[in-house]
Amino acid sequence: MAWIPLNINQNKRLFGLDVIRSVAILCVIYGHGLPLFYTHINSFFFNATFVHSGFYGVELFFVLSGFLIGTIFIRENILKQKLDFKSILAFWKRRWYRTLPNYFFILILYVIVFLSFGDELPAGGTLVRYLFFMQNFISVNPQFFASSWSLSVEEWFYLLLPFIFIIGLFFTKQRYLFWIIIAFILGINLFRYIVLYYNPGRQVHVQVLFKLDSIMFGVLLAHIQISFNIFNKTRIKMLFIAGIILFLATYYFCLNKQKLLVLPFVSLSFALMLPYFYHLKIKNKFVQLFFTYISTISYSLYLTHLLIYDYIIKKLFHVTGFSSALLAFSVYLFLSFLISTLFYKYWELPFMNLRDKAPMHKI
Repeated sequence: MAWIPLNINQNKRLFGLDVIRSVAILCVIYGHGLPLFYTHINSFFFNATFVHSGFYGVELFFVLSGFLIGTIFIRENILKQKLDFKSILAFWKRRWYRTLPNYFFILILYVIVFLSFGDELPAGGTLVRYLFFMQNFISVNPQFFASSWSLSVEEWFYLLLPFIFIIGLFFTKQRYLFWIIIAFILGINLFRYIVLYYNPGRQVHVQVLFKLDSIMFGVLLAHIQISFNIFNKTRIKMLFIAGIILFLATYYFCLNKQKLLVLPFVSLSFALMLPYFYHLKIKNKFVQLFFTYISTISYSLYLTHLLIYDYIIKKLFHVTGFSSALLAFSVYLFLSFLISTLFYKYWELPFMNLRDKAPMHKI
């Protein structure tokens, strides 16, 4: 989409984090588009990637989000001891400028599209829950605006993070911040496994109350990097290798339908690999531009791609073989990138510019 300039300043970006964000969103749109091939490809690789690529993409988003948000909050609020309401409100406002305009625009668009195609909207009470990110707080997200489940997890985490630290630091000193984070992660996992013990079929991996630990793994990494400064080149490589091994182990369990048992280890594997990408640099300008572009539009791409798939691709294409499936998938990718680029440039970016007028540490 080079003909649609996005005015991206690559000097203010971390290439490795752009790579992570790009890989995450590509996993999600790849996983959601693969059903086009479902009746035409029968292979281990297809079945493995189709079932789990979207799951791993979202988990990667969660850990990265926690790392970025944790870095900002620890530097700007914890270390500077700015835990008053005004400072916390400033933290929330920056998050809301980034997330809410896109979310509510797409929510309204979903309502319009559903009504236009004669599809049944969620019941009034359920639809109202979308306004407060309650649609999957303790239950599974309805099929309406299905991708919003992860946004609910993120928004609730943004809201709760200051209170988690305030309450924790009230009873302990700042040097115990590491253990406050560990206690939160262990508490969520204990709660999740207790629920699974009594209700094995519950889909806890898409419910807010049981997923906050995924983002907290990123916060834990941010705290370790800021407070302990232990990431030298040798340790970064060792952590990366350990992360790869742990990731492959979790993938084995996922293939054997034990995904819910390894949720924390998936997040941990990504957290172990993240320092390597944080310090990753590359001189090839084309590669830089490729990943920076995808990373920049990733949020818009995440919000719009399912609408495109469900109401353009599935309505227009009658897939009868591999060739027609490949054509439909190619159009799906093209439209997803085109529409999300336009959405970013003319809707998301103006709100980002408003947000950036407020002084705040940038990462």
